[in-house]
Amino acid sequence: MKITKQTTELLENMSVINKNFLFNKGTIQRTFDESKSRMAEVVFDNEIPMEAGIYDLSKVVNGMNSLKEPSITFAENSLSIIGQDSEMIFAFTDKSLLKVPERPLVQPEYEYSFELSSEKFEQIIKYFKVMNKTDHKASKTKAKTTSFNYLVFEGNGQEIIAQVQESRTLANNVLRVRIGDSSQVFKFMINLEKLNLLKDDYMVYFSTKKLSKFSCKKKKATYFVAVENPI
Repeated sequence: MKITKQTTELLENMSVINKNFLFNKGTIQRTFDESKSRMAEVVFDNEIPMEAGIYDLSKVVNGMNSLKEPSITFAENSLSIIGQDSEMIFAFTDKSLLKVPERPLVQPEYEYSFELSSEKFEQIIKYFKVMNKTDHKASKTKAKTTSFNYLVFEGNGQEIIAQVQESRTLANNVLRVRIGDSSQVFKFMINLEKLNLLKDDYMVYFSTKKLSKFSCKKKKATYFVAVENPI
């Protein structure tokens, strides 16, 4: 089975969320982080022939990226990444030893939704990275850090604003990005560290059941992220 560029990109993204991975038979694949507060669901270009557990998905991805025109073959107890003149073999891990989703997520009703462009999201992530850089000059013995890990999406009845701030309650230094016009009124907070999203335009959904959904508009990936406690 030839490995497409999109499949490699999807696997690489999921390996950041959780190194444990279970290939499901078919095209729909899922993973979640250890806290189960975020889940990714993707659709591969090719159908996986069998269920197969991988202990460290990042090693498989690195193998794919290191070989020229790789293909993947599933055997009884292992999978092989095959290049033009080389092969990497990865033994399967028993499902019982892995922290992986066992079934699809049961979704609630989403009362609020809006579009989030790739450009707007990249602006948010850029600010997040800049504000979380370590200040090595602050101390000779200990680096000083300030975490800006919280992202608030707020609809005020006229427009939707995304705001990056340093805690659930403190908003002294912030980035405010106008997302677009909307008559919706809501306010939800999520942890920005949970948003390891592929670069794409998104449809964003929020539920009062404390769940958000980010659906790619071009790529075949959807992310479910827990909403922080009410603010």
